[in-house]
Amino acid sequence: MDRNEILNWIFNNEIIDLSINLNKSMRTYPTVENPEFKKLHITSTDGFQDTKICLNTHTGTHIDAPSHMIDGGLDISETAITSLIGRAIILNLSYKKRKEEITKEDLMNFHEQIEKNDMIILYTGWTNNYDRDFYSTDYPYLDISGATYLSSQKIKFVGTDGVSIAGFTKDTNDNNIHIFKTHRLLLERKIYIGEELNTTQVRFQEQESFIEGILIALPIKIIDGDAGWSRIIFIKS
Repeated sequence: MDRNEILNWIFNNEIIDLSINLNKSMRTYPTVENPEFKKLHITSTDGFQDTKICLNTHTGTHIDAPSHMIDGGLDISETAITSLIGRAIILNLSYKKRKEEITKEDLMNFHEQIEKNDMIILYTGWTNNYDRDFYSTDYPYLDISGATYLSSQKIKFVGTDGVSIAGFTKDTNDNNIHIFKTHRLLLERKIYIGEELNTTQVRFQEQESFIEGILIALPIKIIDGDAGWSRIIFIKS
């Protein structure tokens, strides 16, 4: 396939932007400070505009690096580009309710579709709740059985439209929500994690359980970065 054929294929298919807009009023994980956006110069008075941004690396659409949970793990600047581009499947899990686990049993429904080195997106439709008070806390999440199953399939990336791949709890002794264990189980196997993907543009046909395509998920290169804000796009095939 030559360059023109590649470009024709890209632009003749639906391209879906899976990224949340960055802004001063954006939602954050409950333990994360709100972002700050400060205009340093304004075009009307200074002839140019620039902005200072103070933003946690785990705010908005981002990719977790192994160093997020693993001492001595690769940081986001060390991530191989090939780990974040590839064949992808969006799994329709829109039946999941608030705070409900995504389990091995849910994912085994797609065992015929999931292949080695795939990039998996867990679609629950959660982005539609962006303006609701419970958006940052009550999202469906991947449980240990689900993370273990995906690891066994040797995928290279899993993304979610929830604020985190793991559930949120204020109780650090809550045995039902293994925030650290879920992350580590994936990251130790070099499965990169994409969090807070914007799925408002994803449309399933009636009774359609998955959508296949190509995912391009490129984080900003931050030296020693435990995560990187990302523009993530899905090209439907």
